[in-house]
Amino acid sequence: MTVFASPRLVDWVRWTKSTLGRTLASVLPDRIDRDRQAGSSSSIVMSLRRRMRGHRWLSEVAEVTGDIGRDWKADRVSSLGAEIAFWGVLAIFPALLAVTAMIGSLETITGAGFAEQARETITEGLDRLFGGNEAAMAPFLDILNSSNAGVAVVGLVGALYTTSRGVVAAINGLTVVYDVPETRSWLRLRLLAFGLSFAAVVAYVLVLAVFILGPLLGLADDVDSGASQAVWSWVRGPFLVVALAVGAATLMHMAPSRRSPWRWDLPGALLSTVFWGLAVVGFRIYITVASRGNEVYGVIGGAITLMLFMYIMSIGLLVGGVLNSVLIRRYGPVRPTGSG
Repeated sequence: MTVFASPRLVDWVRWTKSTLGRTLASVLPDRIDRDRQAGSSSSIVMSLRRRMRGHRWLSEVAEVTGDIGRDWKADRVSSLGAEIAFWGVLAIFPALLAVTAMIGSLETITGAGFAEQARETITEGLDRLFGGNEAAMAPFLDILNSSNAGVAVVGLVGALYTTSRGVVAAINGLTVVYDVPETRSWLRLRLLAFGLSFAAVVAYVLVLAVFILGPLLGLADDVDSGASQAVWSWVRGPFLVVALAVGAATLMHMAPSRRSPWRWDLPGALLSTVFWGLAVVGFRIYITVASRGNEVYGVIGGAITLMLFMYIMSIGLLVGGVLNSVLIRRYGPVRPTGSG
């Protein structure tokens, strides 16, 4: 069977085909020529890759983000975060007990009144963090207001051991996300956790003292009180951020069984610090909204709030560890500087 077409229809089809071809050739000449030379059909993926060569950093960011997502799933980061949060909740009160013990002993250097100032500062921080929720703050305030000389002995011995259980969970989690095998013995791991716990408590007390009294621990008051306090009021905020980032980098450096150079631990530490800052702001908003007019929340809200907070902090730590692992794997080689 023969199909007859109108001459006008044939001419219109030819004109449309010719016009469309010239338009595509003028818009994407490079793509058409390269596809013809390669003998391939028009590939959207290949075209996008060629066009992103001028913006290589965008491609790198996309690939690193994809690697983080894959490692997140493969390493079960959500489950690791829950494990760290559980042990962290059990460890946080002994840690606070040790902190209050060391605050009292530091008065011989800083002078009388520092312990009271430190308790007030910690209380203000808890109030801002938990949005004034008394149920969540009550256990912390009980420990802060009931410390004595006997507690000091218990706080520096038994409390540090209990605190180290939470640090062990963090060490195990970072070892997993760094993709290194655990080669240390049980005793060596416990000693490392105990040492990191003691260092963390000492560092927290010193940072708290510097935050309250200034970098010279109050000695600058005799020199130029007005000037020193004015400068320090502007500097202590960034000082806390830097101290937090240094602490995160130290934990990420010491925790894995194979240690990478310090510079490879900094990106993840910075990411964790930013994550924690944003998470605290969001957490405060959530607590304020969730506890408003909710009587049931007031009864069990303290435990829920603390567990949720520790889980968010744990996820932030592990996300930083995953980033470091991805960067080391992609942009190495990294020579282990030690083990165990």
